[in-house]
Amino acid sequence: MEIIRQGRKVVEQVFKPKKNEKVLIITDKEEYGLSAVVAEVFKELEVQVTLWIIPQGFRPFRKMNSTLSSLVSESDLILYLLDRRFDEKAFRTELVKTAIKSGRICMLTGIQKENKEQLILDYTELKERNNKLKSLLEKADKIEINCPNGTKLGFSIKDRKIRSIHGLIDRKGCFGSLPAGQITIAPVEESFNGIVFTHLIEEDFFENPIALEFRNGELIKFNGKDKRVKKFSKELDLAAKNPGDAAKRIASFTIGTNDACKKSKNLLEASKAAGSIQFSIGDSMNLGSSKSSIRMDFVLHDATVKIDNKTIIKEGKLIEGPKVNKIKEFFSRKMPKLPEPLKEKSSPVKKFTNLLPNSLKKVKEMLPKLPKRPKQNV
Repeated sequence: MEIIRQGRKVVEQVFKPKKNEKVLIITDKEEYGLSAVVAEVFKELEVQVTLWIIPQGFRPFRKMNSTLSSLVSESDLILYLLDRRFDEKAFRTELVKTAIKSGRICMLTGIQKENKEQLILDYTELKERNNKLKSLLEKADKIEINCPNGTKLGFSIKDRKIRSIHGLIDRKGCFGSLPAGQITIAPVEESFNGIVFTHLIEEDFFENPIALEFRNGELIKFNGKDKRVKKFSKELDLAAKNPGDAAKRIASFTIGTNDACKKSKNLLEASKAAGSIQFSIGDSMNLGSSKSSIRMDFVLHDATVKIDNKTIIKEGKLIEGPKVNKIKEFFSRKMPKLPEPLKEKSSPVKKFTNLLPNSLKKVKEMLPKLPKRPKQNV
């Protein structure tokens, strides 16, 4: 199938799978159509695949159970193919930390809802752009951010660790997400001061801006008319009650670098769009000193960013680094879905293991046939 051929190009470039590697795909019924296609791509590359299918009613997850923990530890590559839920942040953080001890992991939260052409990039060019920005940040001290909506922030990044998310998840210890395209750094926590007005927090878009005010790295005010703000505040307050939990402390500052991503209402795409800015509070994922059981992300689209008085982003447009070219259009049609819902067993986990030629035929039979491409007259 054409969709398998195109998917293979992405898999080979991003993950560089080796023969007989073990791949674990964590998914559910809603994302099963895409997951089965991904499984077939890996099957063609002679990779052992396990599909962990979560039945309805078993979410949200607060922590990993022993069965999943064992599967993750035994796998070389983990693909997380579920919708993004804020109340599962602690679970996802634990999952990533467990995965990178023995392998690598890619988060694909909400990928089925995205325009799949964002995945076909020249990842070498994306890495070059990231490296150029990374070299600027490594020498920098002060960052200033301003937006027309009143956002005004200042902080230091001197001598802080930098992470480049360029889409190449091909070695043990790597983790990232697709679409790719970010440079992330942890600010010097006590230097972080100012106020942010944002319309996008996690997967929630707000018509009226939400205000977050910081003093010496701590979130001191979180205001908005929307009732959903109370939900986020409650989660943060609950986590912050735990001794040593920095749930309200600044964790990271991120610059989007992917030209194929749009500044949309979807966090997965919006945070990767070239020139977008993302901040996170809570756990810094080992970039800074903030440790927490939770992590909350919010995005700005029209920021002007200066590094030691040098402008690198002007009103949301990235002006540093080469332009990243798309290789070709990809997944322009909708992903195929199963013709009938999966029948759930009483067990909380349904697994398809070692999807090699014989057993994979069952999966292929469950997928709808794609229409044949019409012949063209020459």
